[in-house]
Amino acid sequence: MYYSRKQEEPVEDVETSIWACTKDDCICWMRENLSFDEVPVCPICSSSMVKDSKMLPLLLKMSTWEACLLLERQASLSL
Repeated sequence: MYYSRKQEEPVEDVETSIWACTKDDCICWMRENLSFDEVPVCPICSSSMVKDSKMLPLLLKMSTWEACLLLERQASLSL
């Protein structure tokens, strides 16, 4: 049998807005566009969070419908 490893293109990092925990010994952070609250509280230590930025891989937000289509396509390719 022949198994091919597809060469994937590297994901480009972009400057991303995040929420960072204000407590010195807590390293928690979250992407701003994935937080539910207008001003979130740290889910680990319950401290306040401040806006910051970080170089992160770009995430594409897709609708539930698009995600279902993608999963169906991947399932049909694996058969």
